[in-house]
Amino acid sequence: IFNAQNDLVKCFYFLTSKKYEEFKETIETLDNIKDTLLYEDVGVFFFLVIQYYIDTHQYFEANKILDEIEALTFTKEEVTWLLLEQKFTVSFYIKNYPKMYYYYGEIKKIDNVAYPAIRKLLIRAKVLYSLSEGDLYKAYDEFTHMNLVNFQEKYQNEFRYWQLATYIKGGMYIKGFDEIYDNKLYYDPRFLCLLLLAAYRIKEEYYINLACTAAKDYHFDSDYPYENTFIKLMLLYFRGNQKHEYIDYLKEKILPNNQYIHFLYTPFYTEIYVDYLKKCSRYKEVVNILLD
Repeated sequence: IFNAQNDLVKCFYFLTSKKYEEFKETIETLDNIKDTLLYEDVGVFFFLVIQYYIDTHQYFEANKILDEIEALTFTKEEVTWLLLEQKFTVSFYIKNYPKMYYYYGEIKKIDNVAYPAIRKLLIRAKVLYSLSEGDLYKAYDEFTHMNLVNFQEKYQNEFRYWQLATYIKGGMYIKGFDEIYDNKLYYDPRFLCLLLLAAYRIKEEYYINLACTAAKDYHFDSDYPYENTFIKLMLLYFRGNQKHEYIDYLKEKILPNNQYIHFLYTPFYTEIYVDYLKKCSRYKEVVNILLD
């Protein structure tokens, strides 16, 4: 039991430190001795495995495990809350909106001072993001009335990210761009990606120049592999030496990794590739992609 619980602690460390190879090795060891885990620790074990898949954008793999453990119940509320949040998160990213709203409703029912209020706000922010195409102004109004003054800066930044992603998804491209650029939020690679996406949607050289200038000085951070890929693609798209240089990068480096899903980047990659195929009159390939 001691060895198993010791490995659980190691897994938490490796996961939060993004040391995924070490995490996988330790989880494999745990998997071989999981019969020695206490029942409540089994919930922690599954939480860690699912979180690894979430953190590495392998949401369908995470969903498989969640389906397998659906019937399990745990007496520790904290374990139940964490798994419930994961169910919401995975449903959000694979766009299973009926399940997402169901789990959101269950999270809203949590009435315990031990459950941080900021977690509910961040979950609500994702719900508003999903609603923004159909009712942007409801999402906009609710975002502007949320008060995060009493929360730590890292949570405020997370909330702000979802707020600006919602504006851009809903069509408020210039507003989203201006808030990111004027407040120099683009030093965070996630906000820089939003800035580049907003510039693409606006399609005016002034905004494209500002976004590319901000991206030019970005030092690629190994902790943000998905953002690095997106930024490289957008710089090739806007400023590549050859007209369709970005397509080669897309086909060689991005599209083959289809097991990894990003709520913002993956649909965009499909969109620009389909747009390219249409311009080349390759409509059969377009149909195959859209039906896949």
